Amino acid sequence: MKFFYTSLLFLLASLSVVGQQLPSTLWDNASTYSYMYYPKTLDQTSTFHIQTNHHFLAFNYKNVHLEKLDFFTNPMNIQEAHHQNLPEASFKKDQDLLGLYLVYDGVKYKVVTGADIATNNELIESGQFFHRRYITGLALEDGPDFPFSLEIASWNDVISFEFEFTGNQVPEDEMELVLELELPQKEVKSTKLISKQVNIQTKAGKKLRLLSATENGAVTFKKNKFSVSAPISGRKVSATLITANTENEVHQLQFSAKEKTSPFSDLEIKEDPLHQSTVVSINDNIEGLDGMERIDLSFKNNSAKTVFRRLVFEKTDAVQNITGVSILLRDNDGNPLGIPVQISKNWHMEPAKFNGPWLRAYTKIAIPPKSEVNIEFTRVSGFWGSLPAASHSQLSLVGWPSAQTKNNQLWEQSAIGAFGESICYEPDGGQASTMMTDVRPLMIQSTIEGVANPKVWNWTGNVGGGDFMRVYDMDGKKQQIANIKTRHKRLSPNMTEVVYAGVTEGGEASYELMTSIYRTDDYNRGTYTLKIKVDKPLQFSRLALVQVGSETYAYSTEKMFAYGNEKGLIKEMENQWEDKKYLQKEIKIEGETPWLSMHQAVNPVAKQWGSWANKGLVLRDWKAVIGGKEVAPRFSTYGIHRGRVNSNLMEINLPSDIKTLQAGDSIEFTVVMCIIPQEAESYYGPNQAFKAFLEEAEDTWKPIFREAQQNNLELEVSNGKVIRKCPLKIEVEDESKALEVNFKSGVGYIPMTVAGLKSYKDLKLVLKRNGNPIQLEQEKHGNDYWQTDFEPTSKTWELTYSIPLDVTLQP
Repeated sequence: MKFFYTSLLFLLASLSVVGQQLPSTLWDNASTYSYMYYPKTLDQTSTFHIQTNHHFLAFNYKNVHLEKLDFFTNPMNIQEAHHQNLPEASFKKDQDLLGLYLVYDGVKYKVVTGADIATNNELIESGQFFHRRYITGLALEDGPDFPFSLEIASWNDVISFEFEFTGNQVPEDEMELVLELELPQKEVKSTKLISKQVNIQTKAGKKLRLLSATENGAVTFKKNKFSVSAPISGRKVSATLITANTENEVHQLQFSAKEKTSPFSDLEIKEDPLHQSTVVSINDNIEGLDGMERIDLSFKNNSAKTVFRRLVFEKTDAVQNITGVSILLRDNDGNPLGIPVQISKNWHMEPAKFNGPWLRAYTKIAIPPKSEVNIEFTRVSGFWGSLPAASHSQLSLVGWPSAQTKNNQLWEQSAIGAFGESICYEPDGGQASTMMTDVRPLMIQSTIEGVANPKVWNWTGNVGGGDFMRVYDMDGKKQQIANIKTRHKRLSPNMTEVVYAGVTEGGEASYELMTSIYRTDDYNRGTYTLKIKVDKPLQFSRLALVQVGSETYAYSTEKMFAYGNEKGLIKEMENQWEDKKYLQKEIKIEGETPWLSMHQAVNPVAKQWGSWANKGLVLRDWKAVIGGKEVAPRFSTYGIHRGRVNSNLMEINLPSDIKTLQAGDSIEFTVVMCIIPQEAESYYGPNQAFKAFLEEAEDTWKPIFREAQQNNLELEVSNGKVIRKCPLKIEVEDESKALEVNFKSGVGYIPMTVAGLKSYKDLKLVLKRNGNPIQLEQEKHGNDYWQTDFEPTSKTWELTYSIPLDVTLQP
């Protein structure tokens, strides 16, 4: 047998522009931001915040108080807002700006009790454009014992409140539902009622508009207090506050959506006045895991001004291959545009108002005056071109039968393909007190006779979880990361990049965790960059910078542990186990690329899952400055007992004599988590090089060493600058010339992002491996093998490719 390198020159030559020149207004809303978060840990607060580039609100779901409502004329940019909050000093304690009432026989009964637990403060959608919470269990102070709920939703420039009677039978007596909203008196300069809408101008010059989408709703106001009322027979009363762009003439922007594949249906479009958006009902017209749903979006602006639409693409009742969803907008030639699209979904089906299955994609599109524009909505699931797609979505848990008191909070799910989950995250740690929850191997099938699962192209067993910056105070109590805001920088289909920013529980240090998976056909890798900056002393009895699995979420036991570096194995040993004890501690690994391997896993659920996986960690970059000096990492294993499983966790630590971090200390590193099929026989994927390697090295430390050594990328770049090695990112120097990259190492498909581009297309690119041209033949439907993202701060584009670096096995 011999190995040879794939050889074919890949050159994306400068292409002539076919069809229309797209206007720059399409990317106007890429800098839009909207963050919904808890300012403290779930144990410390019942108030959540929504912060956008146009407004801010703070709402307490237990006492039903709108504690703060503010409007911005000079907002922070998307990056600043990700790391900064409004100062707490700006809050007035015990403000109650929203009143919810039942009026019966002339008496107003006020809602004073909200959700008793976080689970009843349901998170429905969350992302760059749109957030929604649904709060159940509301009760009146006195009066009739009726059940009520409240929906609070927000685009970046619209806030809506909907107060709902949720009893089984509507009372026969005449009653009214009333929603009263009070704006800060010092803010309001003038108000004017025009056709059930109130135009408001603040003293800072901000224009607002308040309206109601409720049928038979009556809108009144007095100074800074606004009231909407409606008969209880309609069950609901609502108020919508437009906080920016009040003069957007959406009626002047004609819009249609038509399928580009058989049966070429015109799609149903309806207006949603409550949320001030346009909803397109998509048909799930996607054939199989490698199919593509394509919809022509046609816009015609008849106005003399730029006009935009808030768009929602929605599928309910049944959604094919919902575990992996990649949605992007492309031009008529199939070039991805990089316009951000938020993806929210739910597949949980226990009875609830917002239970699944449903899929919704959110974006905003602006069209310049007197112009027509056509672009394409593209959706794939299992495959983007010939490789499994990478995707990251917000997943609602409503309808999942959990008894946890902190269920129904932010849960995010990433997938390689659409074969089940790959890695899941629960940033607030409400249920499992850990950041990383479910972790599953890729493309393995059962090898046990009589055990059906896992099946081909389907879910696999859960070998999760993991955590980052796991801090225990001097009394041994775990400290949660608080104030976590989520930024979706790129969501699909070649690579994901999602950043969670927060602070330690006492505010001693800032926390930023970048998470990423990428398009591949061998095994599941999660790439993580953790940045910690200390502002005031942080004392701890224990600190795990990385922990895989987690003390509160682990499902696997491995018999063997090994560690080494880029040169090979340093030591292998049998795992010893003792609950809540370090078994291996203060391991110092010399070399450029330390790695850890947990292998010879014992499948704890062999009757349900007929194959399993091993785990490993590779440390790519490391810099820790403690007390003004650089400190090398330490590695350890920690024993825990969870359920019926005794697990040994892998950790990355600081030296054990460090028990305090001081102001000015900092830690930054990148680590790759690898989930390796335990048996070569179980892997059914198409990567023959990986399959052949597993046949010789299954259930050993060698797959992790292979990843550590080969993907410690060595490369030569011409006409570009490497600004990040893992995941690889190169900034082009002269866009008129070809960017040339020659890889001297690598295994599998690795993502390469080219940044600093002035156009979303026409990139000139030459790729080689040891001087031999690399082939990129990965498309299936046409131009479906690269990803485009728009960087709103620099107003440039970034293109990401999946580069094949495997050595191919030949007879």
